[in-house]
Amino acid sequence: MTLLMWLAASSLVWGGVLWIAGRVLQRSTHVSGAARQWIWRGATVLLLAPWIAAPFVVMFGLGLAPAESVATTIAATVPAPETLAAMHALDAGNVETVVASNGGSVMAWLGQASLPELLIAVFIAGWIVRFVAAQLALRSLLGIVNISREAEPGIAKSFVKAWAQRLKLRPAPRLRIVAEQHSPFSFGILRPTICVPEGMEDKLSRGSLNLVVGHESLHIARGDGWLRPLERVTADILWFNPFAWLIRHELDVARELAVDEAVLALSDARVAYARTLRDVAGFAAGLSANAPAASMSLPGGRNLMLRVNRTLTQTGKKPARAAIIVACLLGLAAAPLAVAQVMMAVPARPAIQPPPPPAPPKAPKTPKPPKTSEFAGADGMIRASFDAKVMSTAGDQNSGFRVELLQPSPGETGEICMAQLDGLSSLSVERDQFVSRGDALGTPGATGRMSFAVDCSDDLDSNGRPKVVEAQPAPPAPPAPPAPVEAVAPVAPVAPVAPLARDRIAPLAPLSPVSPVSRVAPLAPPSPVTPMTPMIAPTPPTPMTPMTPMTPMVAPVAPVSPMPPTPSWRDQTPPALLIPPVPLSPAVLKGANHAVIEAPARVTSPYGERQDPFTGKRDFHAGIDIAAQQGSTIYAPAGGRVSFVGVRNGRGNGVDLETAEGVRIVFTHMDETKVKVGDAIVSGQLIGTVGSTGLSTGSHVHLEVWNKGQIQDPAKVKGLVLIAGH
Repeated sequence: MTLLMWLAASSLVWGGVLWIAGRVLQRSTHVSGAARQWIWRGATVLLLAPWIAAPFVVMFGLGLAPAESVATTIAATVPAPETLAAMHALDAGNVETVVASNGGSVMAWLGQASLPELLIAVFIAGWIVRFVAAQLALRSLLGIVNISREAEPGIAKSFVKAWAQRLKLRPAPRLRIVAEQHSPFSFGILRPTICVPEGMEDKLSRGSLNLVVGHESLHIARGDGWLRPLERVTADILWFNPFAWLIRHELDVARELAVDEAVLALSDARVAYARTLRDVAGFAAGLSANAPAASMSLPGGRNLMLRVNRTLTQTGKKPARAAIIVACLLGLAAAPLAVAQVMMAVPARPAIQPPPPPAPPKAPKTPKPPKTSEFAGADGMIRASFDAKVMSTAGDQNSGFRVELLQPSPGETGEICMAQLDGLSSLSVERDQFVSRGDALGTPGATGRMSFAVDCSDDLDSNGRPKVVEAQPAPPAPPAPPAPVEAVAPVAPVAPVAPLARDRIAPLAPLSPVSPVSRVAPLAPPSPVTPMTPMIAPTPPTPMTPMTPMTPMVAPVAPVSPMPPTPSWRDQTPPALLIPPVPLSPAVLKGANHAVIEAPARVTSPYGERQDPFTGKRDFHAGIDIAAQQGSTIYAPAGGRVSFVGVRNGRGNGVDLETAEGVRIVFTHMDETKVKVGDAIVSGQLIGTVGSTGLSTGSHVHLEVWNKGQIQDPAKVKGLVLIAGH
């Protein structure tokens, strides 16, 4: 719409410049009729040049206008959100009432149409009127010919045959007699015909009749039968431009002057030809101005006087070569200016950013250690440290509750975080619930059985969860050399006891290996062992032979090697709740009554497997790419609340829209965003414009649909319309 209005406005100024330049160039009396004809033909082509060049400039992206200014102009034509909401609120009965109250459908449309729409309607109406007028003129000409009769053999036919041989016309033109109120004219392309009025052979002398037949024969020889309608079509296309009509009139005059000069060059009868022009003017012209025919007479006394004066005063002087050279130079200079008019109104093509060099391989990420302080609030409640969705809940009061949280969209660092809290004594949330930062999740349980795990990554698996490279446990430290065993002091004399049988003392069982512990806090180190109290109380000493010191019954135990690090919950077999859920049925957008983007636009990359445009490898594309012109408007397909507005790593500017049914619609690579977080959006409201921010090969919008934590194909979502008219 903006380009059409620009072409219409610029053609008025451009047409005035061309008309003035043509009038100045033909002022010299030495400029021949043929030269005048070529001057005005060039002016006609230059006047149409911007309209011819417009589709090619748009197709090949040769515009020079800043994309921001065009995008602002387009966005300014979009109705306000309040207007859109009021329009969508009308039901069928209300629409009929409004139309009836405004006097019918046409009046209702005129009352609601914007200025660009009204201008387009006016242009189309004018073209229809000009087309109908041309058809009526052709019908009038055919009516004149249909009631004519074939000329009988005589003087006029002999003149036609002589001029056909002289001009090498094959086949010779036909000669027909029409009603006497018409002036002589010729028409036809494949079978040219010359028409003369009834009684002209009797009213004109033989010389004048020969000149009339020669004039019309030269029209046929010069191809005016098909060139004249082609030259006059410019005024039909640019019907609103008065300079197009002036140029059309100058072309008609120049055409007759060129034929007059050609007749004089072949006959050299200036006075007789001037008298013939005067006598033929006595017959009424009678032809429609739009008739596809070349007539010897032109309406208007000024045109007759010009032709008679040039016939009588034209001499053999040299033509005005300077004027012709200047006309050619002006034509060469004006052609780029004509195309530049369009280039200044079409936005420039966005520069294609070269693909970035391949990133170096990422170092394995070490899982972040659990941070209890991130979840425990001042009141002792366990609270969420980021906006998240509850993916699963499990457990009971005896074994403790478990909660798994997943961040719905990347944070400021471009990563998505997932957290698992195990060992809670109670829960305050349920599955598929959205929680905000600081919302209570539950009450803490016993410290010995609580565990926390947080993983963040910008590399996601097929379920939208962050991939984590597990850290390898450190190798156990080599055992320390055994400490020297100190000598055992002699045992004080005791009462005689029965000798202990060595076979009654069971050997100590070897220490069992420590089993790995998951999802619990590390065990505290063992406390030092205190000396054992003798099991038998000492009795009064009895004289006896001192005993030989006993060999220790238990060999000294070597120090226990340090325990390997406690593996995280990801080192164990995932619990049943972490298995990806069964794919859901396609999401349904209720109240969706507007397309995401309006034509011209097209889907360039559908949902599913594709070849990555940057790496060239097969990869999974979790959305749909819709290519459109830079700055094209992006609309909300359904109502909801804006949950994210900002820049994502690699995805550029983006907006997340949460619907009432829990469906999240993600828009990325946008040029501008027109909403903010927390805004309540209605279906059809402007949310941003198409751009090429982030990792992108051209202007487009990337669209994703998440339903209950699962990514889905936007093309299969019920109610979602991607492109208007598709």
